[in-house]
This record gives sequence, structure tokens and C-alpha cells, in this order.
Amino acid sequence: MSTSTSEEVIKQEILSQRLQAETRKKVALELSPSELKEVADAAVATTEESESYLAAHPELQEIIANFAKACLENKPDNVIDFAIKYFEEKK
Repeated sequence: MSTSTSEEVIKQEILSQRLQAETRKKVALELSPSELKEVADAAVATTEESESYLAAHPELQEIIANFAKACLENKPDNVIDFAIKYFEEKK
């Protein structure tokens, strides 16, 4: 991937994240206090479930770190295809 293409992808991702943040703000303004509490409670529950899962499966962080390292070392154009091959080799 060329530098200009990489820069364009990064710019698009930043714009996408800004749009998502603005959308979340608008939605939050349209929710009642009880709906906001429901959303906050669900977010806390999801976070707690995720933390519990990660605590039960500490190997997951190592797997993700190793995969990210392999991506950065190999810089594949197609990360999905690379992931398929990477994890197939790990079986």
C-alpha cells in the first residue's frame, strides 16, 4: 500500500470516527434519563463480561499481540486473507 493510500485510509478512518462520535452525541441528547441509564448499565455489564472473559482466557491477549506483531512485520495488503493463513498455520 502506498503512503498516499495509507494516508487516505487514515483520513477516512478519522472522519468515520468523528461521525460516529457526533452520532452518539445526538442519540444521547434524544434519550430520556432512564434510557441513558439503561445504556450506561448495559455498557458497564458488557465491560464487566469482557474483563471476566479476558481474565478466564489470558492467552487471548498474547494471541492478539502476536497477530498484530505479524501484521506489522509483514504489512499485508489484505489483512483478512493474512489472518486466515496466519491462524490456519497456528492450528
